Amino acid sequence: MTQGLAIERPWSSMLREGANHVVQVYRSSPFLHEAVALWAEQAVEDGGGVILIGSAANLVAVRTRLEHRGLPLREAEREGRFVALDAEHFMPLFMVNGRVDVETFDRVAGAIVDRMARALPGRPLRAWGEMVNLLASRGNPEEAHVLEGAWNRLIDRSRLQLLCSYQADARDPYGSAPFRRLLETHSHLLQESNESVTEALRLGPFAPAFWMALGHASVAAGLPEPGAALVKVGSSDDGGS
Repeated sequence: MTQGLAIERPWSSMLREGANHVVQVYRSSPFLHEAVALWAEQAVEDGGGVILIGSAANLVAVRTRLEHRGLPLREAEREGRFVALDAEHFMPLFMVNGRVDVETFDRVAGAIVDRMARALPGRPLRAWGEMVNLLASRGNPEEAHVLEGAWNRLIDRSRLQLLCSYQADARDPYGSAPFRRLLETHSHLLQESNESVTEALRLGPFAPAFWMALGHASVAAGLPEPGAALVKVGSSDDGGS
């Protein structure tokens, strides 16, 4: 089997509709905040549940966007459908000597997901997290990869959909975790720059196994319009079809 990438539907539509496990690589805060807001908005509107785990500043920014759109977040919080957790406070619950304790993570995070799933049968469940970004940016990309795997195990045993975000900079255009590792653990890649996606597609074993084209999309009115691209991570037989 050969790993491949292919363009899918517009990124803004995917964020509203949901997907299995999306990784976002961003440069600008508005792109991050808009993506997370879109991811959370539809689930709340549909009577589902949302779990946000991020820095205090990013949680405030996302909440502000959602409230400006008229979402009843206080009501959703009272109903247990909207949970926002400071990553700096949540991570010590499952980190042991700088390493991810997978069993503890599954117990702690799983309890939140399971409780929400029982309260909202048949409704969408979505989470967003930047704990992996915090680990990778602090020089611990291996533990970020371990945490991605722990999230995937939680996704496999629930109906949870997950968006996680990594910040890129000029020194590291693909984000603060090894790019190949991002593709190994996610179903979709969302990058702010079409150019960086084009370059990423040239990386060794991740050369495209089938057709792809890069599309452009813009975020909500009044915000910057990054040349964002949503790419589906897939696989195909070496012979192709």
